[in-house]
Amino acid sequence: MKALLQRFILSVALLAACCPGFAQIAATVEGVQMPAWVERNGVRQPIVPGMELRAGDQVVSGADARVLVRLAEGSIVKLGENGQLRFTELSPTRELFKAALNVLEGAFRFTTELAAKNRKREVTVRAAQVTAGIRGTDFWGRSRKDNEIVCLIEGELEVGAEGEQAITMNQPLQFYRRIEGKTQPVGVVEKKQLDQWAGGALAGEAGRQAGVRRAHPPAALARGSERARGQAARQVRHRGAESLRLVVMLQASMQLIATLSCAVFAGAAVYINLVEHPARMSCGTEAAINQWAPSYRRATWMQAPLALLGFLSAVIAWLEGASTAWLIGGVLLGLVIPVTLVVIMPTNKRLLSADLDRQSEEARKLLNRWNSLHGIRTALSIAALLFFLGAPAAY
Repeated sequence: MKALLQRFILSVALLAACCPGFAQIAATVEGVQMPAWVERNGVRQPIVPGMELRAGDQVVSGADARVLVRLAEGSIVKLGENGQLRFTELSPTRELFKAALNVLEGAFRFTTELAAKNRKREVTVRAAQVTAGIRGTDFWGRSRKDNEIVCLIEGELEVGAEGEQAITMNQPLQFYRRIEGKTQPVGVVEKKQLDQWAGGALAGEAGRQAGVRRAHPPAALARGSERARGQAARQVRHRGAESLRLVVMLQASMQLIATLSCAVFAGAAVYINLVEHPARMSCGTEAAINQWAPSYRRATWMQAPLALLGFLSAVIAWLEGASTAWLIGGVLLGLVIPVTLVVIMPTNKRLLSADLDRQSEEARKLLNRWNSLHGIRTALSIAALLFFLGAPAAY
């Protein structure tokens, strides 16, 4: 039995190590200035710094908002106020990082840090009808109805509209513009004009770090706004910050409950397989069954609630923006309930039946079978715990 359990645990560990839950995170929210949200599966929730983003997610920013997203290969995407950014594809692998971003509305900036410039990647950014294939390191763009602009700041960029031949821009401050469905000749813009287009979004990296990371408004925004607008913005930010705080508290609480429940369940399950059951079998078959029956009833009232509580907590954490590892771990832990009811229950009922000869060979085989089947629950709970412990924080 010990060898069987060891094979179970080894298989589960290998599965967990190869599973996407432990894979590289494709995109993470690095900073946010509220109000901003992420829309996932038709549900809108406040963005939380550290939140993992998935393919299909849509980031939405409100008035005076900023969102910073770091991609797994090291690039940073910044979305300005009143913007909408959809992550159409996110596929991080060791060989190639692939991503497709669709800017539905608003201004954005894509920047690759020095350490990430040589990483192999295939990233495209689409702004309305214009698609940019990224080979460059830094560019800015804006998507508005019948007016799309892409401006190269540094590096090289291939850009073009659907059905048209792509244009390569490799000179700083070259820009591509499309107005009312017509592509304009590539031009060169002055830095001052680019700042005006971007509404100041390109200036003040120190202010970005101080303002966006901590979800507070930059001082320049507060000074430049009208008094009434400033009061409204403060109210929106207050509500956004309060929502963010509540989401973070809920996620952290659910993750803690799920991990503790799973750890207690897994510890008890391992103890039963490796210590308790071998000990009672050493006392003889009749004594083993006499001890197994009350132990089984008591363990039911402990293990079943732990499995259910861990499952629900992990799923809630995932719904509130935690990584997929929490969902996978929760499902693995929750599986012990149907496994018990469908797979193990017939053996349990036979061991508890009044007509069973407790000194017979059948009784001994039933006890050994029960311990082997219980090993499935042990393996599932250990796998779930590995996912919980290996999951990235969602805040």
